[in-house]
Amino acid sequence: MKFCLSMLDETTIETPRFKFKSMHNIVHIDEKWFYMTKRNRNYYLLDGEEEPTRTILSSNCIGKIMFLTVVARPRWDSEGNVMFSGKIGIWPFVKEVPAQRKSNNRPRGTIETKSIKVDRKVMREFLIENVLAAIQVVWPESDVGRQSIYNMTMPSSTYYLLTRNF
Repeated sequence: MKFCLSMLDETTIETPRFKFKSMHNIVHIDEKWFYMTKRNRNYYLLDGEEEPTRTILSSNCIGKIMFLTVVARPRWDSEGNVMFSGKIGIWPFVKEVPAQRKSNNRPRGTIETKSIKVDRKVMREFLIENVLAAIQVVWPESDVGRQSIYNMTMPSSTYYLLTRNF
């Protein structure tokens, strides 16, 4: 409720029909977990096509990966053409490491994708190296330098508020 009330335009509160802020300078950042694969998978193959191999030890031990997603409010020009889609980026919290031991599914040294444990330090790195750089690249030219960009994250254990003039 506090968030909704904070988004009211202060100049219209006294009027009978108040308005909300435009939110053109707000960036939404959220993280989402996905499984690396599904327990049961159906494949539709052409004649002579090999069935893909799945290399998991057990269907009870399927790994999860966290993704960081950043979006903003889309922008259109006066004719309805999209100037800015609002999609800023999506990044997985993974690292690629060589396998330390051989297994039945792969030889030693094969590059594997592993999930990263996300803590405050890792989240800060991702925000600075990936998110801020992507915002600078894709942000609409018409809004550059006009106002600060604020970050609003969904409720999570790692809450960050970034204020930055671009």
